Amino acid sequence: MVFENVFKTLKKVSKVMKLSEVEMKVLTSFKRIKKEEIVVGGEVYEAWRIVHNDALGPGKGGIRFHPNVSEDEVKSLAFWMSIKNSLAGLPYGGAKGGVKLNPKILTREEIEKISREYIRKFYEVLGEDKDIPAPDVNTNSEIMGWMLDEYEKIKGKHEPAMITGKPLSLGGCKFRQTSTSKGGYIIFKEMLEREEKKDVTIAVQGFGNAGYNFAKFAFNDGFKVVAVSDSKGGIYDPEGLNIDEVKKV
Repeated sequence: MVFENVFKTLKKVSKVMKLSEVEMKVLTSFKRIKKEEIVVGGEVYEAWRIVHNDALGPGKGGIRFHPNVSEDEVKSLAFWMSIKNSLAGLPYGGAKGGVKLNPKILTREEIEKISREYIRKFYEVLGEDKDIPAPDVNTNSEIMGWMLDEYEKIKGKHEPAMITGKPLSLGGCKFRQTSTSKGGYIIFKEMLEREEKKDVTIAVQGFGNAGYNFAKFAFNDGFKVVAVSDSKGGIYDPEGLNIDEVKKV
């Protein structure tokens, strides 16, 4: 269903852009769809790594850990990564990965085992010149560090460029943790300026790394953030929230 919605959107865009059948076929085809099963502690977890297109360079996209991950969703996200990277002028194609699990009921040790097993299942299609993973929903720099370590053990060489979002001590980028939210915030302010909007209020759905930092940037610049929410609930105050205090809740 998710990719069906992508396809419907693409068909609408194709009429405006007058895309040919060949161009539509390229946009709706996938370079590689790889599915594996990860077995840890007697449990079986479905896992995917999908590359939509690598015309501009190696695949690039995060790996998410979530109970609702599906092949359809990962395909859609890989497609949008192709679009985002091309629009940004980056020399990367679009890719995405995922493991169907609920990290909230797993121990740190179990998550590490799953992360390392993911690399053992997919290492042949990963690499700085093939497909470069990154953090996504419920994954972070620590998990990227485990994955990099496992990859280098298998390959027998140092290759830190095979993954991004890793810890600074392993060659990570200092601004990686806030880069997604910072980019979104810059676009948000540009949109307000172009549309000449003033006295806006902000509601943030999702208060993880990206959502929190976006709210923090807005709050620090004097915007009124009236609501934030995550999977556990939400907070609303028409007078505006103190994001530093909300973070403590």
